[in-house]
Amino acid sequence: MWCVIPAAGQATRLGSLAGGRPKALLEIGHRTLIEHLLDRLSAPFTGVCLVTGERSLSGLQSLLGSRYRQLEIRYS
Repeated sequence: MWCVIPAAGQATRLGSLAGGRPKALLEIGHRTLIEHLLDRLSAPFTGVCLVTGERSLSGLQSLLGSRYRQLEIRYS
């Protein structure tokens, strides 16, 4: 089963705290927000489709690639 995660947030309300990075790539406790979220997904999910914006796509692909632990990752 697949899960769809909206990951196109630009963190504009965080202002300078975001340092211009997209929300999914902000670090909390030495891991990004998207990693925290993916770590909490469990069975029956085998894959995730991340719906991203142009600004966050390359950063997410560099960070996660096509797999994150047991999950297959696709981007839209």
